[in-house]
Amino acid sequence: MRRLLATAALVYVGGVLGMELVGSWYTSQYGWSLAYGFIASLEELLEMLGVVVLVYALLNYMETFLDSIRIDFDA
Repeated sequence: MRRLLATAALVYVGGVLGMELVGSWYTSQYGWSLAYGFIASLEELLEMLGVVVLVYALLNYMETFLDSIRIDFDA
């Protein structure tokens, strides 16, 4: 569980900070281009992948430690 949460955090923060730094450096050196579009897309992909790993970790936790889940919708 800890490894999944740590992985989710590293992937998300790596996408947010790491790829943002790379993208900023690239645009300062070369300006806007198709390559920057790929860098920005990779940044967004890493952010979404981090969220997916987090949801997986939470669902795995619920499956392991909870006996049942009840959701009520009142009109």
